[in-house]
Amino acid sequence: MQLHYMPSSPYVRKVCVCAIEAGVDELIERVDTDIRDKESGIRDANPLGKVPAMRLKNGDVLFDSVVICEFLDNINEDSRLFPGYGPERWDVLRQHAQANGIIDAVWIRRREGIRDAAKRSESLMRHQVRAINAALDAFEKEVPAFSENPNIATITLGVAMGYMDFRMPEMSWRDDRPALTDWYMTFSERPSMRDTMPEDAK
Repeated sequence: MQLHYMPSSPYVRKVCVCAIEAGVDELIERVDTDIRDKESGIRDANPLGKVPAMRLKNGDVLFDSVVICEFLDNINEDSRLFPGYGPERWDVLRQHAQANGIIDAVWIRRREGIRDAAKRSESLMRHQVRAINAALDAFEKEVPAFSENPNIATITLGVAMGYMDFRMPEMSWRDDRPALTDWYMTFSERPSMRDTMPEDAK
């Protein structure tokens, strides 16, 4: 399987962490892809021109990080990053959406922040920061109920928090969130997290 990726993408990192946790990382060939390069072939893999995109052995292509992650989770029968049908599944998927929304908001906030001042929307940036803080405050209350074993929600949350440290260090998200801070300190030491940290963030 070939994974089109960019090392700094948090969505790619989510896939890579899931691959390691699911025990299938060795099955994946990584293809460093510049999505701005018309010759990169990314639109042959994903018409949207985004990474991650994964080409399977039979030639089929999957894209969108959560789709790829669930595919990887199903390769080995004993991997359970996605709970089966039932209340636990919907709770984990809801948490995943919340954590993924943090990544989205950080990305939007950063993109807007590097625009020329005359074109920048301060209200849009404030909106993203409010969304990030609200999601983090909600997770602060949920930490005691987190599963000891990683799942798609906690993996995405860990990646989101690392992405904040990487792209928005000024936010100081740890302030007044001791449970989340302690959880992340432990989770970020997992080999899957250490091995996928972008070089620029080390």
